[in-house]
Amino acid sequence: MSKGDNLRCLPPREDGRKAPARRAIGIKRRPAGSLKAVTAEAIADVGGVRPAMALLGLSETRVYALADMGEPDEVTPARMEALSAAGSAAFANHFALLAGGIYVPLPRGADPAGLHLLTAEATADFGVFAATIVMALADGRVTRAEAREAIPRLDEALTALTRLRSELVDIEGREV
Repeated sequence: MSKGDNLRCLPPREDGRKAPARRAIGIKRRPAGSLKAVTAEAIADVGGVRPAMALLGLSETRVYALADMGEPDEVTPARMEALSAAGSAAFANHFALLAGGIYVPLPRGADPAGLHLLTAEATADFGVFAATIVMALADGRVTRAEAREAIPRLDEALTALTRLRSELVDIEGREV
């Protein structure tokens, strides 16, 4: 395995700067969707083991143990919160799926747009997603690669719809 094989890049930042590479931890297999796999993803999201050590106040061995299937150590809710506050959505995604839903983050620091602009954005984003699915279904099925391409487009549409809903709830006077 070459040095770069365990690096994954984050998507570009909204401010246009290049996102730092994130280091995946270890090469041990973890069952997809297991809490250990989600913990490994969260550790990678915050920059890898060393930043997680500083963030959680744990030794390198203890951080690795949190994501190791062979170790009994489990991540605590307080540590899930710390990793989430540092920028990882891994736990939010995991628990939303377990509850039968999805996690849709709202953009941080977004300027509130007018209702007409939010509606236009949601419609345009959903149109891009719908076109992607229609093209994928041209042969009667959606392949794994086509699904991989469609998911981020659906996420963008859901984020726009969630922002629109938040604005309407605000107008109605209820708390979100």
